[in-house]
Amino acid sequence: MCADYVKTVNFEAKDSLPTGDPDKVAVGKEVDDEFDAIAVAIATKMDKSGGIFTGPITVSGSITVEGGSPLVLEGATNNAFETTIVVVDPTQDNTITIPDSTISILGDPMTSRGDIIVRDSSNLSARLGVGAANTFLGSDATDVAHRVISLADLPNGSKLELQTEQATTSGTEKDFTIPSWVKKITMTIEGLSTNATSIIIVQLGDAGGIETSGYLGSVDQLGSAFQYNTGFAIVNAVGAAEVRNGTVTITLKNAAAFTWAADVAIGRSDAASGSTGAGVKSLSAALTTVRLTMVNGSDTFDAGSVNLLLE
Repeated sequence: MCADYVKTVNFEAKDSLPTGDPDKVAVGKEVDDEFDAIAVAIATKMDKSGGIFTGPITVSGSITVEGGSPLVLEGATNNAFETTIVVVDPTQDNTITIPDSTISILGDPMTSRGDIIVRDSSNLSARLGVGAANTFLGSDATDVAHRVISLADLPNGSKLELQTEQATTSGTEKDFTIPSWVKKITMTIEGLSTNATSIIIVQLGDAGGIETSGYLGSVDQLGSAFQYNTGFAIVNAVGAAEVRNGTVTITLKNAAAFTWAADVAIGRSDAASGSTGAGVKSLSAALTTVRLTMVNGSDTFDAGSVNLLLE
């Protein structure tokens, strides 16, 4: 510890003593003690012009250090190499806050344009190089990395997913599996025809299977309406080999009741005729399947294709 000089002899008090008082005279030991105190103070104080501290320093209060390079750190070895802390001349009062934790000052690990600093698996700061073109910075809840964003990465409300088209050139039904995130389905029909006269319908299914009743609505074709119950009808009447194109849109109305609403816009390409309709259907559970089929379940498709766009 540095020692401040404190007088050991009160010379002023001695001066006030009367002449002849033996205590008025400073004896040799008193003078010696006084010089020892001065020597200790001198040996443990730094000159204003500079010097070398040989032990730890404790400062109570703030310190203002002037100069553009006020601190030079020697390190563990006193040699020709030092680290200088350079301060850009401030134009305002700035504050550097040191957290209540052990930290390491990171050098500049970034070697290329676009690099960023991240915390690695060892909880150390590390370089993450710029990603490839058309990649995005993403998290897997543990680490971050540049990767291509797929549909699976998007929030459910942001997805548009086109399914695999199915040919309607044969068979009595065409089924599509519906993921749980879907809120809207657009069925697109192109060049569709059947071999007989059963009305073409769209049915919905859940974990219990395809539901064949409880569809509330109707479809109109050339001023003649058909009220359905077994499925969303896309036409009022069908003739063999008639060719139809258009869309059936099915939208979730009430998630708790598993209620879906449908609207139909279908036109024939082999004749001047079209059909429009609308309806609703409440399922027993979450929607899992959409089926295109005929009312009698035995007529077959003989031309065209069908697909779904999921939202």
